[in-house]
Amino acid sequence: MSPIAQSAFSEKLKQRIAELGLTQTEVAAKAGIDRIDLNRMVNGKREPKPHEVAMLARVLKIDAEELAADVNQDEVKVFSVLAERVITAEERLSERGRELEAVVQARDAAEARWTTEREELIEEILLAKQDAATRIAQVEREAARREAQLNLALRQQTEAVAQHTAEITRLQGVIAANGQTITELRQHLAGEGGRALFAGVVGAFAGALLTKSGD
Repeated sequence: MSPIAQSAFSEKLKQRIAELGLTQTEVAAKAGIDRIDLNRMVNGKREPKPHEVAMLARVLKIDAEELAADVNQDEVKVFSVLAERVITAEERLSERGRELEAVVQARDAAEARWTTEREELIEEILLAKQDAATRIAQVEREAARREAQLNLALRQQTEAVAQHTAEITRLQGVIAANGQTITELRQHLAGEGGRALFAGVVGAFAGALLTKSGD
């Protein structure tokens, strides 16, 4: 490549990179060229090789002959076909990478939602268990209180029944003793043969008995 052609190439290269708003690092990465080599080409210190012209033309979206007319265009065309295939494959790979990244992001988002929902569910379960335990404790305390009340009432009733039973037994003893006394009085009065006297004595005795019972 003549100095004039090399200078024209470097100027065209520099201009096209600027027009597309790219950096030399970005162009070098997309074209598969070492960044230092590209910088030397941009500064007119290195001649491009046919395959480099093909890759740069494809990346910069410019005709290869327009970019470097003094380079063997037959070789450039061969490399251009290969460059097209390489860059197309890289674009497809990049697209698949974006798709994969989207899938990974969706998976991560779903996992984050699942984790959040799981934590919320666990918290709800713990709260429900705590509430159930509190209610059970309240029911147990109420049951114990009522049992204590029932036991107290049962003891009181048992004591009352025992008192009534003792009183009944005492009264039965009194009635039995009084019955014996009446029988003896009847026999005594019958032996004397006086109905009126018997009635008076019995009446007096009954009155005395009633007075005693009232005491």
